[in-house]
Amino acid sequence: MRLQYVSVCTQSTRVILRLQPIMQSSNGNAH
Repeated sequence: MRLQYVSVCTQSTRVILRLQPIMQSSNGNAH
């Protein structure tokens, strides 16, 4: 169960890292 939790955390971290530049660029366009 713990291994599954770690894999989920890793996957979510990858998604966040992938979306971070998009959010930053959208914020830059908003300003």
